[in-house]
Amino acid sequence: MPNVPDGKPPKWHAKIPGAEHVEWQYKTWKWVKYRIWFLKMNPLCAVCERPATVVDHIIPAKSKPQWFWRVSNHQPLCEVCHNKKRATSDKE
Repeated sequence: MPNVPDGKPPKWHAKIPGAEHVEWQYKTWKWVKYRIWFLKMNPLCAVCERPATVVDHIIPAKSKPQWFWRVSNHQPLCEVCHNKKRATSDKE
């Protein structure tokens, strides 16, 4: 980020969600509607083929916040497989 005299980031920077600003997106109506749509289109877990209940970010949203809405970065998972993934590969 460029240095600015008063030490504050430029105004355009505040609009770009960073890792610390990812969590709020899960609480938006847009995400709720998207999640319902995605799971209707992809009803089975990508790992075990049980019914999917979670839209998982393949590359964690905190690592790449700019990919939060990238459909190619989403996969359907059941809760068991999602918890296993979070306990292993999603650890930072």
